[in-house]
Amino acid sequence: MSITDADKDSLCKDYVYSFAMQNAINTLSSFIIVIVNVLLKTLLMYLGKFEKYKTLSEEISKTIMKIFLALFINTSLVILVLNGEIFGFKASYLSGLFGLSTDNAQNGL
Repeated sequence: MSITDADKDSLCKDYVYSFAMQNAINTLSSFIIVIVNVLLKTLLMYLGKFEKYKTLSEEISKTIMKIFLALFINTSLVILVLNGEIFGFKASYLSGLFGLSTDNAQNGL
């Protein structure tokens, strides 16, 4: 059984498309996480001014703790949930949206 040039071109195009889409999704998700982190920090600092604390140091420490928790959840836990396997379920549903096979998504192709 011989592979024709048309088959080779088709396989290469599929691979390049899959590779490009996965890199685009990774890059886009990174930018979204950064933008949401900046917005969260700004919002939490702004809302911290309206809380009634007895001292300035208490206001600063509580605001910093809230910012840390929000950024931690947005940065690490969201990435862990999207990339990890939870109870045997792999969140590879994003690859199906762009016509990528789940085999390629799990193998990193």
